[in-house]
Amino acid sequence: MKSIVNICICLLCFGIAASAQPRRSNLVTAGSGNTEATEIGGLRVSGSKYFDEELLLSLTGLSIGDPISLDGDEKVSKAIQTLWKQNFFSDIVVNIDKIIDNKIFLDFHVTERPRLSKFNFKGIRQTEANDIKDKLPLAKNKVITDAMRVSTIDAVKKYFYDKGFLNAKVQITEKADTLLANTKILTINIDKGFKTKVNQINIIGNENASYMKLKGKMKGSKEMARFSLTPISNESRLGSQRVSFKEYLQAKGFLSISKTLEYLDPYARYKIFSASKFNAKKYEEDKESLIEYYNSLGFRDAAIEKDSLYKNKDGFLNIDLKVNEGNKYYFGEIVWKGNTKYTDSFLNRALNIKRGDVFNQELLDKRLGRTPSPDGGEDITSLYMDDGYLYFNIDPQETSIVGDTINFEMRMTEGNQATIRN
Repeated sequence: MKSIVNICICLLCFGIAASAQPRRSNLVTAGSGNTEATEIGGLRVSGSKYFDEELLLSLTGLSIGDPISLDGDEKVSKAIQTLWKQNFFSDIVVNIDKIIDNKIFLDFHVTERPRLSKFNFKGIRQTEANDIKDKLPLAKNKVITDAMRVSTIDAVKKYFYDKGFLNAKVQITEKADTLLANTKILTINIDKGFKTKVNQINIIGNENASYMKLKGKMKGSKEMARFSLTPISNESRLGSQRVSFKEYLQAKGFLSISKTLEYLDPYARYKIFSASKFNAKKYEEDKESLIEYYNSLGFRDAAIEKDSLYKNKDGFLNIDLKVNEGNKYYFGEIVWKGNTKYTDSFLNRALNIKRGDVFNQELLDKRLGRTPSPDGGEDITSLYMDDGYLYFNIDPQETSIVGDTINFEMRMTEGNQATIRN
């Protein structure tokens, strides 16, 4: 005899903490008063439209014949919890269809979450909307979950952050789609705000590279133009190396154009035709350019220890960079291996790098022909290639570092000289 009595037993009876499971989940049990141990006589899942019943039953971990108690059973608790974790349902009710002898027949009645019908944008241009679409975790007929909403908001904010809109606000509103049952239309409301402008760049820790030279390498992060009789605020979270007028005079900075420009920088920046809008992607590229410049000066261990982005009182962006220059290195002995066509002395002259020269990885790669040279100068690889050695290869290996000197072994594979058959 089928018996369904609407008596809800608290989830705590099944060992599920409210903090771990905030959604509603009910157990509707038979009212026979029989709380003695029994066994599962049958299992089914009702209310599901999109999911295979056998799959959902397998997730419960329950099987026909399993022992079960009506007075709270941990196995039922775990079954409910497992189904909740799928994030597919807004409600789960466990019904007892019937009890025959000592066998209990359970029905897991689920209410599926709404699915996505379509989504649109408000507050941005159509071209921006087209760019963002492919970056969102949204697809038609996908279950709408809290995680989906959070991921969507994060993706939209990241898109505009990379474009320089650091204060973009995103909200998602929902409404039921009257044309499709249990579906919703999402509207992504976006307030981009204004692009963030770079107020000033502070570089700390530079002892062997000019402050102005380093800023010049950051071509994608330009400061705002400035003309004032008072210097820009010397605020910095990582420290500052601004030169005072007294220090400028003592160092006879007036005799150096670069030192003079560096001293005047807080007062005057003639950058009318350069954009000062912050771009996260270009900023990362600028940090790489700064390190590459240090490498070209022989500081191959140079690194940015810390950087900080923060707004000043006027809402503009300050950038602090703390660099660790490391030690300066020099080229040492260069040994050639595998060369038969050209002598060591000839290759040394072609490479034109001598012992004691400041180490420069970029220069070495260009002279070997591993990277293209902008001036089109001759390199080791082109010497061989131009003479038909099409399979030539060279692999520079650091053999040792003694103090500040790096020794190299140039391992070459000349291959056979290619000729024209037809």
